Formats: sequence, C-alpha cells, structure tokens
Amino acid sequence: MRQDHTDPFTDVLEKLSIYPSELLRGVQCPSCHRFTMQCIYAGWHCPSCNGKSKTAHEPMILDYFLLLGRTMSNAQCRAFLKIESSMTMSNLLRKMNLEKAGSGTGSGIYYKAPPLERIAQHVELYKRTIPRRSTR
Repeated sequence: MRQDHTDPFTDVLEKLSIYPSELLRGVQCPSCHRFTMQCIYAGWHCPSCNGKSKTAHEPMILDYFLLLGRTMSNAQCRAFLKIESSMTMSNLLRKMNLEKAGSGTGSGIYYKAPPLERIAQHVELYKRTIPRRSTR
C-alpha cells in the first residue's frame, strides 16, 4: 500500500563530505537566523533580536530527519536542538504528531520521519518567511 511506502534515506552529508559534528546545533531564530533561540514558557525567545515563535523547533527537527536519518530518539533530538529537558522535548515532539515506534518507555522509544511531502511543504513555507537577498 502507498501509506506503507517509506522513502529511502539519502545520506546528504556523506555526498557533500560534511561531518555531522560540523552541523550547527540549536534552534534557529526565524527573524535573525541565529541559532540562539531559548525555550521559555511553551515558546521560543531569541535573546539576539527579541524574536518569538511557537514553532521555531520544527524546521530543525525536519532538518534532522533529512540530514541524519529517518528515525530519532528524544536524546538525539535534545542534543541537536540543545535542549536539556527530556520532558520539554517529548512535549515538542508530541505536538508535531510524529509517529512513535520502538518498545517500552524512555530510551526504547524513537520517532519516525514524516513523509517527504510533509517536509517539502514545511520547507516551502519556511522559504516564504526568509527575506530575499539582493543579487546585485
């Protein structure tokens, strides 16, 4: 069935000769594009520009799936987003409606990447929010 289809993972980092340790970590501010967002009271705040967002973490989580693999644990996501609290991370992942898999609780659970169509929609939406740079 079509819903059982999973797209093969393309190791983009390997193709581009980039090490995972070279990737910027944290949550990028949608306003100033710095990776300085801090999770405060169920939202994100940027100390650099005072920008605020409820969903600034979502593009980073989708980037993780595109760059690092089709599955992700809570701990892997926390390391990527620079978040200390596993409970905060669980809440953010739950709100994204990502499919859970694995067995048991805690370290036995992992999250599956959404279909590439959903990621593509998110990328298109994000591209519309970025100010265009002059080519002159």
